[in-house]
Amino acid sequence: MSSYDFPTPSEVKRKLQLFEDTFRRSLIFKYQSLDEDLQLSKVGVARVGLHSPRIGLHGRQEGVALSEYLDPKCNLPADLVGNYYRLTIPASTYRLLQYIKVKGIIQENLWRTVAVDIVDSIGIEVGRELSRIFEYQIMSLAEDVSNQLLAAHATDCIMEHVKSKNILIDRNTVLKGVISTRPPVTEELNTVFSVMTGGHESKWELYDIFKKPGLRREMEDTDIHNTSSDDEMMMHSVHAPYSWSFFTASEDCDSDKYGFRGQMLEWDFAANVYRLNAEEDKMYCNSKMYQTTDVHQHYVPYSHLVSAEKMQRYLQHLQQDPGPVGQSFTDFNKQERRYVDRDCDELLIYRPLSPLARDSIWTKAVLENMDLSRFQLQNEASMPHSVKNSRLLLANITHAHLIPETIDTAGCDLSYSTWVCYSSGTANQMRPYMICLEDVDDVDRSKDPGESMIMDKDGRIIRVEDGKSFWLFQIKMGDAGA
Repeated sequence: MSSYDFPTPSEVKRKLQLFEDTFRRSLIFKYQSLDEDLQLSKVGVARVGLHSPRIGLHGRQEGVALSEYLDPKCNLPADLVGNYYRLTIPASTYRLLQYIKVKGIIQENLWRTVAVDIVDSIGIEVGRELSRIFEYQIMSLAEDVSNQLLAAHATDCIMEHVKSKNILIDRNTVLKGVISTRPPVTEELNTVFSVMTGGHESKWELYDIFKKPGLRREMEDTDIHNTSSDDEMMMHSVHAPYSWSFFTASEDCDSDKYGFRGQMLEWDFAANVYRLNAEEDKMYCNSKMYQTTDVHQHYVPYSHLVSAEKMQRYLQHLQQDPGPVGQSFTDFNKQERRYVDRDCDELLIYRPLSPLARDSIWTKAVLENMDLSRFQLQNEASMPHSVKNSRLLLANITHAHLIPETIDTAGCDLSYSTWVCYSSGTANQMRPYMICLEDVDDVDRSKDPGESMIMDKDGRIIRVEDGKSFWLFQIKMGDAGA
C-alpha cells in the first residue's frame, strides 16, 4: 500500500507493549514518590454531578479525593453513586472503599494500598490510550531505551500537571496531562532521539514528541464513507477507506517533523460513553491536504477506532443472518471498507461517542481480538456470543439475564471489569477470575482467588472481578478487622 519502509505489525505491537508496560510501572513509581499526604489527597474517587449541592459558586464541578472520602470528619455519604456523584474508580475498588468507610477503618497503610490499586488501573488504561494516540511516534523510535524514556517522560508530564493545576488524578486528567503539560527540563538526560520515519533517519526532541505532532482524525462517527464520494475522501487521505483527515495547530505544531497522532478521547463518567476533547478540536483547525511526499501520511496505524454507528450497523446486519452465530465484527468491518487489504493485521478499538439503541440484540455478535475497554452492556437481555482474546478492561456488564458461562471469554483481559448476572450457575469458564458479591460478611479465605466462588443468599452470581482486585478486597479487608 505504501513504498515507504515501516516496521512490521508484529514489531509495532512489540514496541507498543513495551511502552505500555514501562508507562504503567513508571506511573506507580512516580506516584509513590509523592509525599504520603499527597498520595491520598491527589487520587480522585468521584466527580460531583451537575445537580449536586457541592457545585462551586461559579458552576465548577468538584472532585472527591480519596483522603476526603475516607476521612470520618468529612460529611460525605458512603454511597456516592446514589448521591449525585460519578465514580472515577473501578467498581470493585469502590466496594472496598465503602466497606472501609462504613466500618470506620483508620489505617493509612491500607488506604495507600487502595490508592496504588486505583493508580494501577489508570496506568493500564491510559498506557493503552497513549499507545493508540501516539502509535506513529512510538513505532518510529529506533531504540527500545528511547521508547522507555518516552514512557517515563509521559509520567513526568502527568506529575507536573497534577501538582501545577491542583487537580485530582483520574483517567481524564492523567491523559490530558501527557498531551498538554511540559515538565521541567532535566539537564543530565539525553533528550534527542534517533527515529526512523519511512526508512529515513532523523532526530526528535523528547519534550516535543507529545506536543508537536499534527492530528489525524478518524471520521467514522460522521459516516463520511456513506455521505461523500471517493474523490472527496481522497482529498484528505491517501487511504480512502479509512477516511482519515489531517490537521495542524496554529501554534506549537511541527507535523512535518513529528508526523500526526490520533485523537484524544475522554471518558464521560456520567453518560458512560467516550467524548472528543473540545480544546483539541478547537486547537487543530488547519486542514492539511494529502501530499505524496509526506512520509507521515503514508503510515497505516495498527490501531483503528470503531464508532457506535458502525457497531449498530453490525448488530442490525446480524439480525438478517438465520444462523445462531453471526459474522465476526472484524470480517464485517473489512467488508465495509471495500478497499482495505482483507489480510491486514489490525486492532479494532471500540470507542462509542454515543450509546447504542436500547433494543440492540447481541446474541450473535462475535467481538473477538478487539479492544472493548469500558464496554457497557447494561439492562440488556443478551450477551455477545464471544469476546475471545479481547480487552475488556473496566467493562461494565450488568443486568444481563444470562450467566457468564454463555459467553466465550478465553484469552480475555478482564482487569477491573464488573459483571452482574441474575441467573445462578458456576464460573468454570471465568477462572482465574473471582466471583464475589455485595454485602458479604463470611468469606472463605482458605481457597485460592482463582478457584473460589461466592454467591448471595438467593444463589445468584452477583459480580465477577479479576483475581488481583478481589484478593485486595478479601485479604486486606480481613486484615483490617473484617
